[in-house]
Amino acid sequence: MGATAALLLVFACTAGAAPIPDSEFVQFTLVNDGGPSAFFIGPDGFLPTTACPFAPAERTAIQLTADVRGWETPVLNPELGTRDVVFHANVGGTVTDTRGNLFQLTGSFTESGETQFPDYFVPFDGFGQLTISGPSGVVSGEAEFRDVAAGPPEWDFTFNTIHVCNIH
Repeated sequence: MGATAALLLVFACTAGAAPIPDSEFVQFTLVNDGGPSAFFIGPDGFLPTTACPFAPAERTAIQLTADVRGWETPVLNPELGTRDVVFHANVGGTVTDTRGNLFQLTGSFTESGETQFPDYFVPFDGFGQLTISGPSGVVSGEAEFRDVAAGPPEWDFTFNTIHVCNIH
């Protein structure tokens, strides 16, 4: 799972309990403690954008974790390294920008279906709700969370729809 995976636990369960045939329950924690970059993207480009003129300035300190739990099958396509998954991730933590402003990040995301990439390259790529709040405002909406573990590692948070954009 690359440098960002801190823990991997695998539990075997009966096929009847699994939401996907021939799958097993897994849970793992992804950690971004400043190694990977974190990018915040709006519907029309990197935040701040015309959709919401709010975002942390360039990040200097990142302390984010993603608690991921769910089900996965063995590799379906050995050439691509893909598998079927039903994962849920709760993401939380803080980001400090170059101005010393502290921002809180919370999100809840689901990845379901056949993965596009092998798990050692992209351990998680799902959709859900994301909120970023800090001294300059709050942005919240429907978003995608993608953890890219290989070449170079990064966490991408892409807002598809912004429901709240409050500037202080």
